[in-house]
Amino acid sequence: MGQNVKLIKVQKIEVDHPFNSGTHKEMDGYRNSYSTVMFTCKTETEVIEVIKKVSQPGQRLIIPDGSFDENIVSDNNELAIIDLSSMNAVHIDEVSKIATIEAGVTAAQLNRETMAYGLVTPLAPISKMKIAYMVTSGGFGFLRGLYGLTSDNVVGLNVVTATGELLYVNRFEHPDLFWAIRGSRKSFGVVTKLELKLYPLKTNILAIDVLYDVKDFQQIIQRAEEYRNNAVDEITFHFVLTNMRQTNKNNSASKSIRLIGVFAGELNKKVEEELIQPLLELATPIADNTEVIPYEEIESKYAQLFDGTNAMRKYFFMTELQGETLQMVKDYVEQALIPVTIHLLALHGQLKRTSRLDSAFKFRDANYLVIVELNHNQSPEKAQEWLAAVSEIVEADVITQKNSSEDFTLNKVLEMKIKYDPANQFD
Repeated sequence: MGQNVKLIKVQKIEVDHPFNSGTHKEMDGYRNSYSTVMFTCKTETEVIEVIKKVSQPGQRLIIPDGSFDENIVSDNNELAIIDLSSMNAVHIDEVSKIATIEAGVTAAQLNRETMAYGLVTPLAPISKMKIAYMVTSGGFGFLRGLYGLTSDNVVGLNVVTATGELLYVNRFEHPDLFWAIRGSRKSFGVVTKLELKLYPLKTNILAIDVLYDVKDFQQIIQRAEEYRNNAVDEITFHFVLTNMRQTNKNNSASKSIRLIGVFAGELNKKVEEELIQPLLELATPIADNTEVIPYEEIESKYAQLFDGTNAMRKYFFMTELQGETLQMVKDYVEQALIPVTIHLLALHGQLKRTSRLDSAFKFRDANYLVIVELNHNQSPEKAQEWLAAVSEIVEADVITQKNSSEDFTLNKVLEMKIKYDPANQFD
């Protein structure tokens, strides 16, 4: 092994292990592992060394990515964790408008680096999440109407396969792998470097932030759907329904639905009256704290909504929202004895215009992404029961809205998994 590769070997990762604090807090999800080896890599060469050393049948390889879903625990197999958080270099090419970043770069860091040049790429508004994860999962940010998903804006990637081979992947080199990595939520190797498109963006944007009374829920959703059908690309919005007290700047309400979003275009009186005001008047608001702020402050403004601590969640893509289904979900939220939050993201614009054949992201026809999130810290059994009950309600609609392209995508992703990771070592 190279001298710079940091190796920590433990039989069990406890909650108070050093890797569960500070910059390695995201590894808390692996604390129940059986036999675990951790590697901290600072270069691609070190990643290749590690893969060649530990890759073998029965060995599972995990790369912490700062995602919400980082709660995988080991079975009786050996588990190797490859930490790439030290690989955080960023290079901005102002001429070609391409950002070349290492796999440890987070959303907060990349936004900070690109906005110094007045440029941006669409990222999910979760500061600690690594860009590599956004690429594999899609990446739903506040600029999705204008520029699509994070995964839609990848130009190329460096990937280390299970055999330790370093591949440069783009539309012309290993195009099948390039297709599969983007949006499939599957790992085919270790992504070590990414190239992303950048776009000009003015420093300040309009941050939409309105609290509505939950009694107007059905009216709000109905009017929001009418608005979404004609929404301009510059605007994105989503709703947050929870049984916890929602705070909107100086206002709060325990039974409320919160509308958040962004308008990234030029503001003038006509725009405000015709595009913005209708969204702020879906019902009589409890409070309206919509304001113009620097783009970099979007993450901090909505940080409490995307914390993800001790959360269990499930995702549903839907082409339409059934009133009866939504009413049942709302009732479940209000009656829940544990903290519960529903995120309802409206989808339109460039995200939907991108071809379904462009990448492995298979939900281009969806008009909404529903994220069911609940805190399972104190009562995991109740959380599981509640999530199962709500999932059964929502899935009844999702199943009837599936399209044939999903089966094609799943089969093709499986082919790529067999080709590049036949032993299924990468989670």
